[in-house]
Amino acid sequence: MASGGASDSSTKTFTLERDSELRIEVDQPDTVILTLTQGTAEVFGAELAKEKKYTLSGISIAVFSWHGASIEVSGPCHAYIARETPMNLLLTVHATLEERRFAAAASSGKAGGPRVVIVGPSDSGKSTLTKLLCNYAARRGHQPTMVDLDVGQNGISLPGTIAAVPIDRPVDLESGFHNFVPLVYFFGHPSPGENIKYYKLLTSAMAAEVNRRAQKQKLVSESGIIVNTCGWIDGAGFELACHVITAFDADMIVVIDNDRLFSDLQTFVSSRKPQNPPAVLKIPKSGGVVARSRIHRRNARASKIKEYFYGPMNEFSPHSMVLS
Repeated sequence: MASGGASDSSTKTFTLERDSELRIEVDQPDTVILTLTQGTAEVFGAELAKEKKYTLSGISIAVFSWHGASIEVSGPCHAYIARETPMNLLLTVHATLEERRFAAAASSGKAGGPRVVIVGPSDSGKSTLTKLLCNYAARRGHQPTMVDLDVGQNGISLPGTIAAVPIDRPVDLESGFHNFVPLVYFFGHPSPGENIKYYKLLTSAMAAEVNRRAQKQKLVSESGIIVNTCGWIDGAGFELACHVITAFDADMIVVIDNDRLFSDLQTFVSSRKPQNPPAVLKIPKSGGVVARSRIHRRNARASKIKEYFYGPMNEFSPHSMVLS
């Protein structure tokens, strides 16, 4: 039984105690097979099926267990167990959103569910938190709208786009969002700084469309919206974050691992809505978050584009032609 780290390609079995997680880093193009053999565990808030073999490539994940589990990992990767995790704090955030959903349901349509915008620097865990909160809500029977405005590493659709999708069931670890039907707007660049005016236009259009859908469906309105933003937080990046908060009329802002951003956003929301400002919450960055180099990001974008045409398991056979 392994209790520390492993980086070779053999099969390892890790025993998780209560409230601990197995952190796994898989480089491109390596592939590992993950299997839950005993107990219960989850990834991004979605439960793992027992004895199911999950094939993963080019990914960094944390397999968390509330009650203990045994995890089998086969393939080249770096894996280690961490006993200090932010999961109890994140569960508190989820509970706060649940209270707002219950209040929205009790208001008979007079109030909508929570509108959360998650902000922070690059590689701070924003996309992980967004998926976790959406999956927890889906497991409770809600249908939150997940919005990803990160054009560099979009988790829902292709790089260079912004996207929104209703989460009516937990997102599968292997196939991701391939079984969902998202709304996607094409931006065409890996950074909002390439065309700030157009990026603002697209985010406003996305917010308007998401609001229209919420007005038509009671469950969607009560379930709320969770927005993941890009990691640009300085200068014009802060201006874009404020624009997103305003466009989606956020009533909660979660700041990850940045004291100055937390203070600046408190000042902004207090000036914008002095009578009833949105709540601004700061949470620490998880120790399992991995900083990605520029080359790693470029490779991840290329892999995402290839996956779009060939499928997550290379199940498609598109015809391609290379022209000079």
